[in-house]
Amino acid sequence: GNGGVIIATGSNSTDGDVHHNIGSYDYWVLEIDSSSNILWDNCYGSTRAEYAHRICKATDGSIWITGESSVKGGEVDTGFGYSDAWIVHADSAGNFLGAKVLGSSKADMGTMIYPLSNGSVISGGIYAKGDGSFIANGFYGISDAFLSVLNPMDNTMVKQIANNDIVKIYPNPALQQVTIESLQNS
Repeated sequence: GNGGVIIATGSNSTDGDVHHNIGSYDYWVLEIDSSSNILWDNCYGSTRAEYAHRICKATDGSIWITGESSVKGGEVDTGFGYSDAWIVHADSAGNFLGAKVLGSSKADMGTMIYPLSNGSVISGGIYAKGDGSFIANGFYGISDAFLSVLNPMDNTMVKQIANNDIVKIYPNPALQQVTIESLQNS
């Protein structure tokens, strides 16, 4: 909106331009204006490693980041296993609003996040067979894809589906519209 850019990366530094680093390697998010000045930055994470993979700005101006977390602690309120998809919600100045962990006892990660017109976001990624928040989805291979719609008010998950032989999502990639087709009646 101001000709700059918002970047999601990672850092284990606690000095220089990096502020609020919690653990060994955290999400580091910063906004840079068109003159390359850092307007704000913030770190989000636990006492272990978190890796940011995607970021988006929602229609209300808030910021959503997805990636992976490795342990419960700090701002990560749940740990299911080896790594989990971790979705962070921050206000337009980078202040932490809340987060959601989606995972199993194996390796999971958030790889996609996109704003929806109602202020919610759709997030997706990869999950592996195991216990955790994906157990109700079933499991169809070595790893499966998931999509979740998250509500900005309280970071609750509105809906979660697995991308497998039961659900088809197309076209991929899409510009303005996707079709989600269920091959079962339920």
